[in-house]
Amino acid sequence: MKPWNCRAAARKWLKELVQPFPASAYGFFQLTQSATFRKITEYLETGRIEESDHILSDPRFQILRAFSSVFTIGTSTAVELYDVHGCRSLSDVADFYATKEGQEWDSGVVGEGVPLSKRKVRYGKDGAVGGRGGNYRWKRKTRDAVKRRQEGMMSKAEMVREWMLVQSDLDSRIPRTEVQEIASCVQRHLDAILPGCHATLTGGYRRGKLESGDVDLVICPPAPGLDSGLLKSLRERMTSAG
Repeated sequence: MKPWNCRAAARKWLKELVQPFPASAYGFFQLTQSATFRKITEYLETGRIEESDHILSDPRFQILRAFSSVFTIGTSTAVELYDVHGCRSLSDVADFYATKEGQEWDSGVVGEGVPLSKRKVRYGKDGAVGGRGGNYRWKRKTRDAVKRRQEGMMSKAEMVREWMLVQSDLDSRIPRTEVQEIASCVQRHLDAILPGCHATLTGGYRRGKLESGDVDLVICPPAPGLDSGLLKSLRERMTSAG
């Protein structure tokens, strides 16, 4: 494709972008003078964007992306761990949280000795942790690591270390046949817990992707108000089944 054709294609895309908005002609003129237009043209001409390649190859960006991939660690926390606390690997992050959270135990080590702090936990009307319609109560942390996992009270150090163990599995793509098997497995457990409950596959699978990064399910109870404690029961049942 010739350079002038690339620029024409970029203008066409930008024009379609601003058409739904008022004063589209003025907006179109602004966009054609913007960095966005230049980046689109660069990609059409070369098949790549130099600035993006530089960012993706930057060691700091790669480390921040690894940090933010861990559950409960967002972009701002990842930046803080890197810039403020000097973490350069997930092992550094786990060690940082182990030291920080160890202060909540009299032994200085998470899960050993007596916990010095409590956590506010919501209990539903049925008494289930995280259920609806209940109230919040203070709950002291337990020394039992398995129980902490079941109650959703894992320390961040434990979360990071668990993530490091299963990261390769979680990063691998899931073929459609396996997505269907996972959905069928969830549905069988739902049938045992609450007959009439239905799980529907959504996300990339519904859009026809051959592989997915995760499995998106929408779970609908047979009637309103029957979903209290449902996910907790499902998680416990599937965990016990292995």
